[in-house]
Amino acid sequence: MTSSDSTYSWPRPAAYYSAEGDTHEAEFVAGLLATLATTPGCSVIASRVGDARVEQVLARVSKVSLSVLSLELRQAARGDWRELANTLADGLAGLPPGSTTVIMVDELPLLLARLLRLDRDRAEVFLAWFRKLRQGSPRRDPHLRWLVAGSIGLAPLAARERLTHLINDLHPARLDAYEPAAARALLEGLATTHRIHLDEGEADALLDRLGWPLPYFIQLAVAELRRLPRGDDRVGRVIHALCSVENAMSFSLWWERLETELGAVGAAAAEQVLDACAADPSGASVAQIQELARHFWTDDERERRRHSLLGGLEHDGYLLTVGGRWRFRSPLLREVWLARRQR
Repeated sequence: MTSSDSTYSWPRPAAYYSAEGDTHEAEFVAGLLATLATTPGCSVIASRVGDARVEQVLARVSKVSLSVLSLELRQAARGDWRELANTLADGLAGLPPGSTTVIMVDELPLLLARLLRLDRDRAEVFLAWFRKLRQGSPRRDPHLRWLVAGSIGLAPLAARERLTHLINDLHPARLDAYEPAAARALLEGLATTHRIHLDEGEADALLDRLGWPLPYFIQLAVAELRRLPRGDDRVGRVIHALCSVENAMSFSLWWERLETELGAVGAAAAEQVLDACAADPSGASVAQIQELARHFWTDDERERRRHSLLGGLEHDGYLLTVGGRWRFRSPLLREVWLARRQR
């Protein structure tokens, strides 16, 4: 997650928009504009619209659903998303002063990746426009905050395409795994809720096998505990179940997003790097990874691509470096990867 401000209080009003299903710029701008126009505290956006076609649509805002409004806004744009973008910028300029407005845009990297597959220049134009929108105009009240999040990293994607200068106004904010005490509390709380008897030794062993206690991993483990009868090595059986074909979908996003974020060649290189790092719990040496890079990139771009690849895998929680070696951040993810590659 990235933000246009380094202060993370939660003021009002606040709007949330997901670009997960957007395939082009007009869908994004129309969806964001429709969301803002129907957000309490942001209705002034509709009243500031100057384009008669769009104004007519927004005048019906209280009578139509958000999805219908988004569709009609796209149609009103008549194929030129920049007209609608100007409408959005004008509306944001009219937000009332004196209170902070938060706009959270989720899954923006997915839209950017789709645009990159179509045309890099087109993606660059869109990202430059969005940066200008965030920065605003001199008329805009300074209390406008953007939160940009996604299931794949915006920073690695921009770095791969040398577009980092178009997101350098954003401040990185990582949502990391729980601290040990919080992880233990979540595990025990879920066990109590589902009437699972979990003694202290089992709880310690399970958290140790998970290694990187993301709430999602803990929830998956508890779901398996609910299915398993009591017996010997229940922790081992939980991990085995999580690595099985039946649970493949629970981890599919980790593998599917490699090509989305890194491109076809980068994804192929990433698989080789992950194989090398998974082979030994202590990971792979820098020299091993440098040798792998020789098979994917020419001399003039190898170091930049390798650095970008490792940066992306580290940013998104696959790997970390310890004692000069690259290894899986999550022992569970390593075991899931090995089981997947062996199938």
